[in-house]
Amino acid sequence: MKQNQAPAAATYDSDDDMEFQTSRRSLEFAGPQAGDARSGNNARKISIHRNESDDTSTRKNPAKSSNGAGLKDKLKAKFAAASTARLERARPISAVERGWDEELASGQGKAFGDLGVDKIYVVNLESCPSRWKLMEKWARRSGINMTRFLSTSFNNLDWERMPLAVVNLDYDTRFDSVTKGQVGCSMTHVRIMRDAWFSGLQRVLVLEDDVYLTDEMMATLKHDLDEIDERAAVLGKPWHYLFLRRYSLHSVLNDPVYVELSRGLKVTHPQPSWGNSAYVLSRAGMEWLLSHFIAYEVPIDVQIATYQQLYPDFVALCLCNSGMDFKHQCPENTVSFTDEMRAECSYSASQSGGRKYLPEFPHMLRFVDALDTLNASEFQVRRRWKLARS
Repeated sequence: MKQNQAPAAATYDSDDDMEFQTSRRSLEFAGPQAGDARSGNNARKISIHRNESDDTSTRKNPAKSSNGAGLKDKLKAKFAAASTARLERARPISAVERGWDEELASGQGKAFGDLGVDKIYVVNLESCPSRWKLMEKWARRSGINMTRFLSTSFNNLDWERMPLAVVNLDYDTRFDSVTKGQVGCSMTHVRIMRDAWFSGLQRVLVLEDDVYLTDEMMATLKHDLDEIDERAAVLGKPWHYLFLRRYSLHSVLNDPVYVELSRGLKVTHPQPSWGNSAYVLSRAGMEWLLSHFIAYEVPIDVQIATYQQLYPDFVALCLCNSGMDFKHQCPENTVSFTDEMRAECSYSASQSGGRKYLPEFPHMLRFVDALDTLNASEFQVRRRWKLARS
């Protein structure tokens, strides 16, 4: 698959997509990212567009001089650049980053190129530029292309107008409350699914901005995905979600084997697991998740675990070591940033933005009553699963 393919822009008509459209437009006009081989051409195009806009504005308002046109925007950009520079100077350089710098300076960077996916999404808060810059450096050093996807910030959410309906919080489990950060995180991953689906992409890799792939994973991922697709074709049933990193909630010793790869690794049907910081979605997975993820119930990785538990037709796979060789978070596949690499964003965004509890969401009780009436069997299964986990 060609990772650099430029998909057609998607159009959304729903009011629920307003926040998605806003974030996408802000990303599209943010300018080219460092390390992009086409950055020069893109910069010229954006510059021409802005000049034309300024000229038009000047013609409409003759009193406005050409020298003053766009001055406010230029000052804002200059201030933002200065702020980022100050953060960069204040942030300590980690040993990992120093190693990447040395590889780039000596011309000994890697060239993994195509990882077998159409697009690599990196989820990043606009308020965390240091993380994005580090991920950019990792990508340049690894010879891969990726896309910055601005996450739904908890700072921009209103309890009265959440982008996802908050439903089914439960008194009987620890999931009796919700933070703005948790809703924002879930909405971000839903937006990625929408973007990938409406852009016609077949396979995408999603990374949080403080997790990167090991060299060993990048070297084998494309071939691994091809073999997984071949197995799905033999079975006549597509796979949906592939964990590259997970925290298993149960013993992994009895995980059924989906296929044994030519390199000897056993791809498994994992037990319900938490973790959405590194995963691959197939096109069938985008469709399945978008048709089921219609509201916020629990954090998105817990929701994925719920789907594993409740729906036999949801095909989740795991590319981590299995059996006695399994380790939580799959260190053979992924590496987490250290605290010094996280810099100004060492906090947990999903736990930020304030918290509300079930009594503060009275509308949810009506939703649960309606769900119990319309689909009693599914609701009871969900409730039994939640009670079993308490």
